[in-house]
Amino acid sequence: MKLTFGEDLESFARSIDICRFEEFEDVLDSTREYLETNFNITKVERLVERVYQGVPNLEPTLNTEDQYEHYPVRDDHDEANGLNACAFIRKRKQWVVPEDKEATLDEAIAYRELWNPNEKEDLPRYVRLLSSDGQLRSPRQTKTLISIPMVKRGTTTSLVYFESEDTLVASERARDELEGIAKAIARLHELADQNDDTHLATAKEIKFLGKSSQGVQDWGVSVPSLFFAYPDDADEEVMAEFSKQLTVMESGNVIRLFDWRTNYEGGRIPDKIEKEIGGATYFVAYLSEQQGEAAKHAFFDNPNVMYEAGMFQGLVNDVTQRATSWLLVREPDSLAPFDISTVNMLLVPRKKSGSLKKSEFTESLSKRIANLIPGLPDEVSQETESIPE
Repeated sequence: MKLTFGEDLESFARSIDICRFEEFEDVLDSTREYLETNFNITKVERLVERVYQGVPNLEPTLNTEDQYEHYPVRDDHDEANGLNACAFIRKRKQWVVPEDKEATLDEAIAYRELWNPNEKEDLPRYVRLLSSDGQLRSPRQTKTLISIPMVKRGTTTSLVYFESEDTLVASERARDELEGIAKAIARLHELADQNDDTHLATAKEIKFLGKSSQGVQDWGVSVPSLFFAYPDDADEEVMAEFSKQLTVMESGNVIRLFDWRTNYEGGRIPDKIEKEIGGATYFVAYLSEQQGEAAKHAFFDNPNVMYEAGMFQGLVNDVTQRATSWLLVREPDSLAPFDISTVNMLLVPRKKSGSLKKSEFTESLSKRIANLIPGLPDEVSQETESIPE
């Protein structure tokens, strides 16, 4: 015996585990065409329960032109808020037509329930709902409302309903056909929802994986870059100590040293500095710049160098960047644009006369750089420690 469309549809819904929304929409279009041709059913909708502001509501989920707002399951008197809400609450299939065959459900005073004709029960009024723009929908010409709740383990999970502008007779074959179609629509829509959620989760994980792939880690296969920042009027003796130790490390292939004053290759200097800081593994900055003799402080912290230090510090906790560690060096008698007393740094040791304590500074700088760059080769470390004054 040839299967009906409803039986084919229900068999199809039971046999698949994955359904995309595009596929579901194609099935729904075919189903609408079949329902209109065979039953003059002009509307099919699926309702699910959603809680809004603590109140259970019924919300339409199919993408139809006649979209409307969600509405409370129960009215102000704690009664079923309309015929669909009644079927949802009572977990019972309903085939409702007006008592007056000439009237629409919207006009009717009394109704007849044809799915369970021998079971008498009061039915609530047919409810006119608000459209998606918040306006009351115009009266519909509906004469038959068929509501089929989906019940699992004693709980209504959703409800599929059909509307027709004809007064339809609830034959046994028609009831079976529409129930099969309702069950298939509910299952396929659930599968499409699940598939959409899975794709969203997958897209989220792919995005996370993509970000992770941009993470830069030191695998020891390339020479790390060290960005050296300092002001134009930096103390020459201090700069000489920096130059000795950093030059030894660069010549020992421990680091690739970037100093924009010596590595400048043309183009906009800020762009070049930003690019190099973004690609640097280590950062060393001498913040202090000499002031004139009449100044209250012998030095002040250069804003440009501090800005560059701030740029690098912002990259240290970013897994997509190479930045790992930094060293700041400043003069003890240096005026800072803002309070940086809490930042861990090396203070340049000076005698009361203001002259540099070279041996102490050389030793301190060597130890700090050794701590800055893990795995510093012994020969390079020893060479920096033995730099002659």
